[in-house]
Amino acid sequence: MARISRPQVCWDVIVSDRERARRQYEQQSWVVKYWKPVLGGILGGALGYHYTAHYGPNHRKWVYPTVAGGMAVGALAGPGAVMGGYGLGTLAYEYFPTKLPVVAGVSLVGAILGNVVFNFLFPDAVSSNLLASTAPGVYLPEQHFYIETSCLPRTQVQYTESAYRVAYVYRGERRTAMVSRFPGETIELDAAGWPVQAPPSPASLVRMREVPQ
Repeated sequence: MARISRPQVCWDVIVSDRERARRQYEQQSWVVKYWKPVLGGILGGALGYHYTAHYGPNHRKWVYPTVAGGMAVGALAGPGAVMGGYGLGTLAYEYFPTKLPVVAGVSLVGAILGNVVFNFLFPDAVSSNLLASTAPGVYLPEQHFYIETSCLPRTQVQYTESAYRVAYVYRGERRTAMVSRFPGETIELDAAGWPVQAPPSPASLVRMREVPQ
């Protein structure tokens, strides 16, 4: 009889902070990885559509390109840059409606500040510095190493051999004995009247075998 089990086999490994960061990044869901570009694209598209309200009837064909451009810029710049640029740009337009270069400059400053503040309030789950690829021979000023425990299941097959209990009559006495294999129609006995076939030892009844993964 064979019984299959899959016990956990564990061992300790040393990993660098960069390797650990890449592994954590790969294990993240799609939403966690790209929620900032998606939100930035939505805000950028909404902002682009907001500005199309000033288009005349002859320029309505530019509504979709404007929205698409706003989504692309928002996805690249991020939600913080979109909100910061729009907020300070709107404020500058209230005070300097005729000075478009000033409004554009203030909007750019607002985008930079908004991006910094947003990333400070909502930092990435994994630092982008640790995800940057490194070339051979490049000096890394600071590294951290961690000891992690890795576990994998290993298949084990346990074979159990069944012993045979036999009953026989020796010189009028009924006896029973354990033998390691089926004796057939007759049993060979020794001088004391016991089976010559040695009884199975407990160790011989169970055999273990590991299946390579």
